Amino acid sequence: MANRKNPFMKFISDFDKEAEAFLTKYECTEALTKPMPIPIWDIAKKMSLQVIQTECLSNDDSVQGAIAFDKGVIDVYDWNSQEYVGYEVDGGMVFIDACVVNTGRINNTLAHECFHWYKHRNYFTYNRTHNLGNSGFAFRCEKGKASDADGTSTFSDEETMEWQA
Repeated sequence: MANRKNPFMKFISDFDKEAEAFLTKYECTEALTKPMPIPIWDIAKKMSLQVIQTECLSNDDSVQGAIAFDKGVIDVYDWNSQEYVGYEVDGGMVFIDACVVNTGRINNTLAHECFHWYKHRNYFTYNRTHNLGNSGFAFRCEKGKASDADGTSTFSDEETMEWQA
């Protein structure tokens, strides 16, 4: 059941309006009237996000992206030892799995993580500072998580945020 104790867990009902607000904030309004590739790398830079593409996030391609909202340690997969090892992170670090090589997939994953930073970082900060059961410093985006979600209250906050991003 969703944790509605967090005032930063907002339900998004109009995705077009949300995309318009995002593109406007990051000075990409031309894309609202003209079909064009979204300059997501430029947007990530404007957001002061550091993009890491040298680490594997899983051993089975189930995690293609992650974002750190604060300092901490996330697990990355070490193919040499065939185990997960800790990787120290700071807030504003985006991870795109090193095994992802398709440019479109990379850009889509970066856009997904940028939206998490834009819309969801306050949720994680609130959870962390109010001890609401979530470590609150990072979010790993599993492939297919909430893919059948429709944003209803039967999904956890994390599943709803995946659906939103």
